[in-house]
Amino acid sequence: MATKARQPGAAASPTQPQTPLGKARWALEAGDVRRARELAAEAARSGPESERAAAQALLRKLGPDPRALLTAAAVLLLILIAAWLAIFRR
Repeated sequence: MATKARQPGAAASPTQPQTPLGKARWALEAGDVRRARELAAEAARSGPESERAAAQALLRKLGPDPRALLTAAAVLLLILIAAWLAIFRR
């Protein structure tokens, strides 16, 4: 019985987009936030005019979360105070 040969490019996944913004969204879906940020910055800089605003919105979405940064700073401050009290309590 003859079997069908599989084509090397016949994978079930879609092909990668060609525009920088499309590539950024594709990288974000794949979980590569750093690469998505780089590609979105490229799209905002030199991408098609119609995609620049969307690329800037994606960059804002991928930027640091101010509440998370404030929480991390507060935790580090509490650790510093606790360490200082532990050192000078003796």
